[in-house]
This record gives sequence, C-alpha cells and structure tokens, in this order.
Amino acid sequence: MKPIRVASFRKPIQTILLLLVLSAIAAAQDVATQADQYLTDLAKKNQFSGTAFIAKGGKVVFSKGYGMANYELDVPNTPQTKFRLGSITKQFTSMAVMQLQEKGLLSVDDPITKYFPDYKAAEKVTIHHLLTHTGGIYNFTSGSDYQKMMRVNSPPDSKTSRWISNRAPSGTTATPAISCSA
Repeated sequence: MKPIRVASFRKPIQTILLLLVLSAIAAAQDVATQADQYLTDLAKKNQFSGTAFIAKGGKVVFSKGYGMANYELDVPNTPQTKFRLGSITKQFTSMAVMQLQEKGLLSVDDPITKYFPDYKAAEKVTIHHLLTHTGGIYNFTSGSDYQKMMRVNSPPDSKTSRWISNRAPSGTTATPAISCSA
C-alpha cells in the first residue's frame, strides 16, 4: 500500500478553506443586505429613525444611519450620530451584569475599583451599589450648569472630574438620596 502524501491534501484543503471564508463573507453581506432592506423600508414608512450597527466575529459588517437626527434642521442620522439615551439602557446593563455574574466572571459584591483601579474615590462602591443607584455618585445631570456644560466640546475627564473626586460613600452602605445616572 502506498503511503499518503500530505502534499496531495494541500490543494483540496486550501480550496475548502477558501470556500468557507467566501461563504462566511457572503453570509455577512447577506445579513447586511437584509438588514439594510428591512430598515430602509421601515424608514420610508417613518417607522424607524436611528442607526444600525452589526458586527460579527469582531468585524463590522454593517453600519448605517436612517431617517433624521433633527427634522427641524434637516440633519440625517449617520453611523456617527450621538443619541441621548438617558435611562433606556439600564435594564440591559443590569441583565448583562447578572449574566456575567451567573457565568462567574464577576460578582455584584465586587468593588468597582477592581475594574477601574484609578477610581480611588469609590473604593467602597460595589457593582450592586451602581445597579441599585445607591453608590453615592453625584447625579451630574442635576447640576445647575449641566445644559451649558454639555454644549461645550471638552474631554470627558474635564466634565466629570469635579464630581467624582470626593463623592464616594464613607461606608459600605451608600446614601440612597444620591443616585447615579447611567
């Protein structure tokens, strides 16, 4: 019996790998095309106005804006449009944290300095405090100069540094009257 030569398998293996890569690219393009068609139809009927972003395997396969960011000024949405989400994402953030805890990747009893070691002012604030809005972190949107400050282009650190320096609770329980705004 003749020994099997590895070189004889090289060409078919390369062909199979190429086909797999091409089919993955086609599938990603198909998802992007389907998403674009669906969202374009909704936008034409004024049933969607926003931005869509799809990533697969760490690669962006689709990113596009639909409708208007500002109807009055006729400004269209783009992938770079910034949206004021307010509290709408809190339940998604909470669920993601609980799933991470379920997988053993974090604990709601972990201090936030475990993940943000430079945030020394909050050494006793836990993830649980943040989820229940009892971390003692100043609600910066309540500040008298919030509206003025939000109109000025400046690095994020300069906007928040004055509020976070001495606002951490003194003990492990925080003052419920002060809540954070996500």
